[in-house]
Amino acid sequence: MSGPAEDAFPAFSPSGGKIVWQVGDPQRSDTELKVKNLSTGNVSTVTSDPLVDEEPDWGVG
Repeated sequence: MSGPAEDAFPAFSPSGGKIVWQVGDPQRSDTELKVKNLSTGNVSTVTSDPLVDEEPDWGVG
Protein backbone atom coordinates (compact mmCIF):
# COMPACT_ATOMS: atom_id res chain seq x y z
CA MET A 1 0.00 0.00 0.00
CA SER A 2 1.33 3.42 -0.83
CA GLY A 3 0.29 6.66 0.79
CA PRO A 4 -0.41 7.59 4.38
CA ALA A 5 -1.43 4.73 6.65
CA GLU A 6 -3.33 5.16 9.88
CA ASP A 7 -3.69 2.96 12.96
CA ALA A 8 -7.13 3.38 14.56
CA PHE A 9 -9.78 1.83 16.80
CA PRO A 10 -7.64 -0.41 19.05
CA ALA A 11 -9.57 -2.94 21.16
CA PHE A 12 -8.17 -5.32 23.78
CA SER A 13 -9.41 -8.90 23.87
CA PRO A 14 -11.56 -9.88 26.86
CA SER A 15 -8.58 -11.75 28.35
CA GLY A 16 -6.28 -8.76 27.77
CA GLY A 17 -3.73 -10.89 25.90
CA LYS A 18 -4.36 -9.53 22.40
CA ILE A 19 -5.21 -6.27 20.73
CA VAL A 20 -6.96 -5.75 17.40
CA TRP A 21 -6.87 -2.54 15.37
CA GLN A 22 -7.59 -1.05 11.97
CA VAL A 23 -4.66 -0.04 9.76
CA GLY A 24 -4.53 1.49 6.31
CA ASP A 25 -5.75 4.45 4.31
CA PRO A 26 -9.46 5.13 4.81
CA GLN A 27 -9.33 7.92 2.20
CA ARG A 28 -8.55 5.25 -0.40
CA SER A 29 -11.15 2.87 1.07
CA ASP A 30 -8.49 0.28 1.89
CA THR A 31 -8.04 -0.68 5.52
CA GLU A 32 -7.31 -4.05 7.12
CA LEU A 33 -7.58 -5.50 10.61
CA LYS A 34 -4.50 -6.68 12.50
CA VAL A 35 -4.16 -8.60 15.76
CA LYS A 36 -1.13 -8.49 18.06
CA ASN A 37 -0.43 -11.17 20.66
CA LEU A 38 0.87 -9.10 23.56
CA SER A 39 2.86 -11.93 25.15
CA THR A 40 4.85 -12.76 21.99
CA GLY A 41 4.63 -9.53 20.02
CA ASN A 42 3.51 -11.44 16.90
CA VAL A 43 1.21 -9.49 14.57
CA SER A 44 -1.24 -11.14 12.17
CA THR A 45 -3.30 -9.56 9.41
CA VAL A 46 -6.80 -11.02 9.68
CA THR A 47 -8.37 -9.37 6.61
CA SER A 48 -6.96 -8.83 3.13
CA ASP A 49 -9.73 -7.65 0.83
CA PRO A 50 -9.50 -4.37 -1.11
CA LEU A 51 -12.32 -2.76 0.89
CA VAL A 52 -12.63 -0.97 4.21
CA ASP A 53 -12.46 -3.29 7.23
CA GLU A 54 -13.17 -1.06 10.18
CA GLU A 55 -13.94 -0.57 13.86
CA PRO A 56 -12.77 -3.96 15.14
CA ASP A 57 -14.09 -5.48 18.35
CA TRP A 58 -14.22 -8.89 19.96
CA GLY A 59 -18.01 -9.32 19.70
CA VAL A 60 -18.42 -9.46 23.49
CA GLY A 61 -21.19 -7.69 25.34
